[in-house]
Amino acid sequence: MLSTRSIAFTATGWDATQVVKTTWTDDSRKTAVTSDPLVATVSPPYQLAQWIAPNAYGATYRITPVGAGTATITFSDHSGGESAQLSVTVVAPPTGTLYVAGGSEVDAFPAAANGSTVPDRRITGFYHASTPPFHHDGSGVGTLGTAPDGTLYVLRNYQVAYNDFECDAIAESATAVGSSPTLGGFPCDGGRGYGVAPGLGGEIDILVLGYSTASIVRRFVSGQLTSSLTVPGSPPAFGGLATDTSGNVFVSSSTAGTATTTSSAQVLEYAAGAADGAAPIRTIQAPAGAYFEAIAVAADGTLYATLDVPNSATGSSIYAFGPGATSPSRTLGPFATDLIAGLACDRGGELYVAFNSSGGASRVDVYAPNANGNAVPVRTIPNPIPSNTAGGPGIVGISLGPPQPLPPEQVLSRKRRP
Repeated sequence: MLSTRSIAFTATGWDATQVVKTTWTDDSRKTAVTSDPLVATVSPPYQLAQWIAPNAYGATYRITPVGAGTATITFSDHSGGESAQLSVTVVAPPTGTLYVAGGSEVDAFPAAANGSTVPDRRITGFYHASTPPFHHDGSGVGTLGTAPDGTLYVLRNYQVAYNDFECDAIAESATAVGSSPTLGGFPCDGGRGYGVAPGLGGEIDILVLGYSTASIVRRFVSGQLTSSLTVPGSPPAFGGLATDTSGNVFVSSSTAGTATTTSSAQVLEYAAGAADGAAPIRTIQAPAGAYFEAIAVAADGTLYATLDVPNSATGSSIYAFGPGATSPSRTLGPFATDLIAGLACDRGGELYVAFNSSGGASRVDVYAPNANGNAVPVRTIPNPIPSNTAGGPGIVGISLGPPQPLPPEQVLSRKRRP
């Protein structure tokens, strides 16, 4: 028996901790496990219940909210004969890191930042000189993704020949700053990088596009290529890559038209670990003349896909698809004068959208989980990277990471608290 079956937190951290009492029929060893330690933790994880009345034994636990989202805490005894579950909801500003990439740098902001904000960290050193006589060196950050352990993976694109680009994946620690040494890196094995999606098992998926060739998702483990997944279509537009909590892979791809065929675009979902040649388990077709570009998947399985309609007053919109659905349940926008450079979802379901405007400014808008139509963002960071009014690249990608490790003095302070 639990003193409560659910807790809703509106703040995070030790000071928001709440106590839950459990009652059992015996004094055997009791276990408490959280389904998501980045949302809420429980302590102690093991203890013996204490006698409180005939055939009644009690155990007390502390539930601490960590970040926005939902989690389930399961209490059970040693034999598994008794168990109970506590539902935890944390509605609070996210505690992670928002990475914004542009040019040859990546800036790190608090995920809850709002208004003009100076980055906590600026990571540089991604320039890669190209070989003359190329007039466009193509050097700089392509896009980025963050692993569950906080490692940031940055794709760096550079030109090696006319219409021939290469990329490499550079790993940065969760506290990297300046041009400090990286954790390592590896080549993308040919092609220009348009998406990187670190998986839960340590694998790194990278979407690469050659010149007038099909999209390929390449999987790396410990820097070594282990498999490739060829995606149908020749991509005249930017592609996008994302994975969900089950490991399924989502790719936005497009097929160029010919003298006898029209162009088409789609988002393809592949099962986790799909081998090359495998058929997608879901296909979402774009309207005629439109292209899917940046994509992201929320923790509840909602797929967000940027739909671009070239040479129209409509511009770009963001379609939201429920799990398994092929028709949108919601549409954000349209954003007639802004180009969408990237999407990301936090654990609480908020949607982060990176924009480059036609006037040269950039921004990141954050929308509520169920935002629809011309919704007003709940937070905005204007010009998160140096202005691109002189024709610079603007934002080229964003990513959300888990909370940074606590400084040593905070860890010691927390351990000393009763």
